[in-house]
Amino acid sequence: MTTLIEWTHFPDTIGETLNPIRAKYDGSPAEVYLLDQEVLERPLHWRNPRTVFVCSMTDLFGPRVPGLWQQAILDALAFSSEKHRVLFLTKRPERMAAVFEAWYRGRPGLSGLTRREMLGGVCPSFGLGVTAEDQQRATERIPILLKIPAAMRFVSIEPMLGEVDLSAHGGIHCPEARGLLDWAIAGGETGPGARPMNPEWARSLRDQCQAAGVPFFFKQWGEWGESPVKSDTAAESWSVGLQPKRPRSEQAYHWPDGTVSYRVGKKQAGRLLDGREHSEFPQFGAGVTA
Repeated sequence: MTTLIEWTHFPDTIGETLNPIRAKYDGSPAEVYLLDQEVLERPLHWRNPRTVFVCSMTDLFGPRVPGLWQQAILDALAFSSEKHRVLFLTKRPERMAAVFEAWYRGRPGLSGLTRREMLGGVCPSFGLGVTAEDQQRATERIPILLKIPAAMRFVSIEPMLGEVDLSAHGGIHCPEARGLLDWAIAGGETGPGARPMNPEWARSLRDQCQAAGVPFFFKQWGEWGESPVKSDTAAESWSVGLQPKRPRSEQAYHWPDGTVSYRVGKKQAGRLLDGREHSEFPQFGAGVTA
């Protein structure tokens, strides 16, 4: 399905989500999943190049997904990866590593290949990513990701719930893993219970990426927008009328540096960081060291 997820909109392709695993409602209280073969085969029939976000509605590497389904999905997408970019995103990198290792072992000649050798092989357009909403998750997940051979590896810090230093624990460059992060995505939280994102967290991540030459994609502020000024009076005037049904005390969040965030809604908050959009995309295979 064509998607509005901004970071799938690579300049030369159509953004697409592919959800071959879906819930089956049979009246029982337990959630049941099924593998939809028709959906799985759709990339084989697409004529124009796509950037495909796989299992956007679930986690392919979750504990309820059978190993045979995971292998079948990787097999099917490997056939189409020369035409399409394929993106996998998980919060379980240890399971992702195990699934790909088993898949490599099951394909003659692939077991033990380095990342560089994979690029000209069966999955030259596979991009593997992890979510990391704060420093703890980044510390836990990114080093595991960087040990998995792939044409492109990325981190999605969305929702961004704290400052993340990618260099602190093997982030942008990881000598131990002999690899690099190729892309960083960041964005604020949306929905009824959304928490604000400190603007300095986003700026810090942007600056880290710029210093390391890593593409940075700022997806959105989320529900909370940064006030264009630090004066309380002027900041409150900026938010007047945007959400009149909510008490003003619930709309404002005051950061220690004097910055004020207001709950104005995703559309009003937008995706400008310091007056510009950051919509940078990676090259698959760029900067490969392992």
